[in-house]
Amino acid sequence: LLYPASTTKIITALIALKYYSLDETITVTAADLSSGQQMGLVEGEVITVNALLHGLLISSGNDAAMTLANHIKGGYPAFVAAMNNQAQELSLVNTVFKNPTGIDEPGHLTSARDLATLASYAMQNELIKKIVGTKSTTVTDTSGQISHELKNTNELLGQLDGVLGLKTGWTASAGEGL
Repeated sequence: LLYPASTTKIITALIALKYYSLDETITVTAADLSSGQQMGLVEGEVITVNALLHGLLISSGNDAAMTLANHIKGGYPAFVAAMNNQAQELSLVNTVFKNPTGIDEPGHLTSARDLATLASYAMQNELIKKIVGTKSTTVTDTSGQISHELKNTNELLGQLDGVLGLKTGWTASAGEGL
């Protein structure tokens, strides 16, 4: 079993799509700002779930993951529980999620088989498929005053035939993941 790193954000996106509507807005709090890879959210910014999903899946924003996880009913613990419930529903028998970002944490593990199953399931969602196939885009807060330029972390996108996107991941303990 291995740390999934930011490939965790595949299930984070799926859970966000279950609990939020795309046009729903969230006000970013200090608790949402996180270490690691960022989309560049600002405390007090009001942003749509759709824009957060783009920041989550294109630029692998930990801040987007935390914002989505912290603001559902029941907050962060409920979000992580929903991630694990979804993993069980998909028969990801070697997977346990401890956080929505993929930052290494004891017990936050998956297998190559489980990750492939999750990826296959996620790519059936047309919105996820469209977002992860985007090389770069800009999203803004609801006022249009704060913009976030997003560049896909998947360097193979557009470079190799058949690469449709999805998620990259990296931490020192996990190594490279795709």
